[in-house]
Amino acid sequence: MSGFAARLYSDPRPPAVTPGADWTRVFDFDWSTLATQLVGGDGAHTYGAYTFTKFNTANEAAATGITNGQGLIYQPALATDYNAANRTLAGMLLPFTQITFPRALQWSDKLRIWIYVSADNCAANYDSVVWGVDTGDTRWGMLAKRGFNIAGAGLTSFDELNAANTGFNDQATPLAPGNRVCVLEGSPSGQPRSLYAGAWPGGGWPAIETMTLLSSTLSKGGAAESFFPAGYTLANLAFVFGAQKSNSATALSATIQRLAVDWKSGGP
Repeated sequence: MSGFAARLYSDPRPPAVTPGADWTRVFDFDWSTLATQLVGGDGAHTYGAYTFTKFNTANEAAATGITNGQGLIYQPALATDYNAANRTLAGMLLPFTQITFPRALQWSDKLRIWIYVSADNCAANYDSVVWGVDTGDTRWGMLAKRGFNIAGAGLTSFDELNAANTGFNDQATPLAPGNRVCVLEGSPSGQPRSLYAGAWPGGGWPAIETMTLLSSTLSKGGAAESFFPAGYTLANLAFVFGAQKSNSATALSATIQRLAVDWKSGGP
């Protein structure tokens, strides 16, 4: 299979669901519905209606693959990370230009970035699944990790600004089926950033009201304009996800089964 284009003829988008009052689900993608296959090298890979951009293929201990009935399986190499200026994570981006929003994004709009990690063997510090939203570089990001971080097992969220991290919030909790569904909620304008976790109920995403609110932190960085360099707009944003094992001895394997994005208007 070409490393630059991988197409399937099935549609991995589940039926539309109602995410909650005032929120609209604009993206919902189930990797487990796709045929078993390897994902090729860096570049564009099209699945269903979406074209993802794969990066850092060289930082995989084993080739990233899709297993039907399970999902997208990452096995990152040693010394991989997504932190400050370090961008060695084995991962993918989905540009927001691939997602149809009800209208053009505004600074004050809110986003919920969902991930379902159906399996993993995170065991040592910095073994993590990473997800969030950023500009595809180190200029700005709203990011989260599920795995082992500074405080040990748990979930963490943070902001990225000019190749530096700010607003770290580590929440220690055992890695268990009860927190395999994770949601990062926030806004490009620097509103409070919240992190939720819950169990996969089977058949579809849980209601946000049934999940545990682990943290809600005021995002750092100042005015929205300070987040983006000249020429950047909200159209530069992308959903980023992957797995890392920064200097641990774990033969890490992490399965991402499903991803989603909810949108809520922050203004007229």
